[in-house]
Amino acid sequence: MSPAGCRISGPLMSALLAQALLVAGFADDGAPVAAVAPASELVVECDEVVRLGVVFLCTVSRSVPVPEYDRGPLILQITLTQAGQMLAASESPIPRLGLLRQGVQVALVPAGAAPSAQPVELLVTLTNPSRTDLQRCQRQLNTPQGLQRALATDAARLVAADAGRQDALPSLWVEEANEAMIGGASLHTCALLSAYHRQLTSWLAGRPPPLFPIGCSERALRDPSDGSVQPYRLHLPRRKRLPMPVVLLCSGAPGALRKSAWPMLPPTWLEAAREAGVAIVEVYPAGDRTWQGVALRRARLALSEGMRECPGLNAEHVILLGIDAGATGAIALAEDEPERWAALALVDPKLAMTDAAEASGEAASAMAGWFAAAAPGGRPAHLTGMAVSISGQPDPASQRWLDRLQRCGAVVQRQAPMPDDPAFWQAIAERPAPTPAREYVVLAPGRYGPVRVEAVSRWGAVASLRIDASSPLSLVTLGIAALTPDRPATVNGRPWRAVQPAAPPAKVLVQALGPLSAYSERPFAVVVGTIENPASAQDNRQLARVFLSAWGEHAQGRPPVFEDHEVHPGDLEGDNLVLIGNSRSNAVLKRLVDGDQGFPLHWDARNLICAGVSYLRDQHRAVALAWPHPAHDGRLLVVIDGALPVGSHAGGSTLPLAGLPDLAIGGDAPAAPLVVERFFDSSWR
Repeated sequence: MSPAGCRISGPLMSALLAQALLVAGFADDGAPVAAVAPASELVVECDEVVRLGVVFLCTVSRSVPVPEYDRGPLILQITLTQAGQMLAASESPIPRLGLLRQGVQVALVPAGAAPSAQPVELLVTLTNPSRTDLQRCQRQLNTPQGLQRALATDAARLVAADAGRQDALPSLWVEEANEAMIGGASLHTCALLSAYHRQLTSWLAGRPPPLFPIGCSERALRDPSDGSVQPYRLHLPRRKRLPMPVVLLCSGAPGALRKSAWPMLPPTWLEAAREAGVAIVEVYPAGDRTWQGVALRRARLALSEGMRECPGLNAEHVILLGIDAGATGAIALAEDEPERWAALALVDPKLAMTDAAEASGEAASAMAGWFAAAAPGGRPAHLTGMAVSISGQPDPASQRWLDRLQRCGAVVQRQAPMPDDPAFWQAIAERPAPTPAREYVVLAPGRYGPVRVEAVSRWGAVASLRIDASSPLSLVTLGIAALTPDRPATVNGRPWRAVQPAAPPAKVLVQALGPLSAYSERPFAVVVGTIENPASAQDNRQLARVFLSAWGEHAQGRPPVFEDHEVHPGDLEGDNLVLIGNSRSNAVLKRLVDGDQGFPLHWDARNLICAGVSYLRDQHRAVALAWPHPAHDGRLLVVIDGALPVGSHAGGSTLPLAGLPDLAIGGDAPAAPLVVERFFDSSWR
């Protein structure tokens, strides 16, 4: 309640809160916040939340006409009450009214029997000594407990309405509020919670925030792999030209990131982009700080969501920008789909590359060479037809990568302007001339420019494809078993003809391909085995906790989890499956592989048997297997038994099972090297 002659505001907002309120644009009651107060108002600026035992600051001011400047003496009374109980009170003499021009600050320390979710009543009274000349302000303030209860109510309303499924943004606000609560009831935290409550209340009332104001707009997407809600940012320019050039931005950030505490880019950079008329889609990498796992797929998702929500973005002219450690992600995206991007720009690049990825090509084994080529920076020939620019100071790994890139024939602009200069954005927004010839390193079936590679000759070995886009297409291949060009072509000097093989291999385009980490490339669920005995069920539950913890640290999400005896028909439909346990302990795995003569692993009461070799089960070896779903509909089964294997890219918060092929069996001790590590061939043999 706020009677006439009173205005109360909260000046202690952080920059992040100010941005949130700018996006929301509403006061507590849903009405726009008043910009100017009448001259006769008391203006009360105070903390938004009352916390027991913590100083509550309140500043009272008022515009005072010159004739009333010396009026006085007066008394300023401030009280905080909750459910009829006095929490704090203050009475300050005001010698003359003119002192209120600069404001009078009062500090109170509320005290009560116990914290409560009940609202606190703030009453500010200005009176003369005889108490006959009154002017008051009155307002209800929240407590930390009240804010938590209000947000819990908001979240329950969101779930009941199922409205968050259509728009991921309010679900993101709930998650960010929960993250903020972890830090305790600081003033900053309470201000954030107040902002989230306002936004959710407004959204549930049918007043969503404006979609695309000029500047930064936080948006949200749902990752289909685990159903989690993830943020991304859309920065729109002041000067719009349609369609707008768009930059997909991968940025490095020190330390662990949280959805509610994601650092902003320098304001001068964003202002220069707005001035140049360039839109930016900024990707949130979650725990994937090396940009070699889930962040790459979410970058593509963020771009698709941004294009869907803002049709003015130019889908035909997307520039990749990598900043700091984010350069690894930009390079990986560029190498995966070089024909999709108009240009690649790197600023102060710091590349997370393995020694194998930086090697000259003399790999210790075909498998090591495959992983080296799959790592970011391992396919520099893909970028020979792309405009590449470098700003700032590359680190030594970046310098070595640039040398490899230039040896492949790429043209690199070094010492380009920095992003605080509009010329930087204008330069990368210019469309370069297309290059008719491209070289591709082929690691698996998929799309390579105007050609679909249907099958490779040898899995785990690097193949190659050279495309000259003249008419007809001229293709030169090595290590490719089947392909389909989009138009007439010659392949190795002969006209291409479609050939239907008598027995097509199983590891082909749109089928389950592996390696082990491919479980994350589509929606997946985790199934824990419990049927063998209580001890194995307990081991499997612990292994599932380790896997889910590693996934959560990397992806900041949680996939669906079932125990095998609780699975109902339809629960796992369409999902890749991560099966914890073996065919004796996991009922779902047993049902899926019974009768599959090609299944490469067998467990009895004492042993694990692989290719005629037995390993004692009580050694709890790390075991992981990627295998096609028996429906052969493109789904992948990943079996983990004994322990969680560690791949060549493991460490920190990397993707679980990254750097491992289709099958891995560990040594007889946790630190021992793997005794089996292999890809299956095109027929899963």
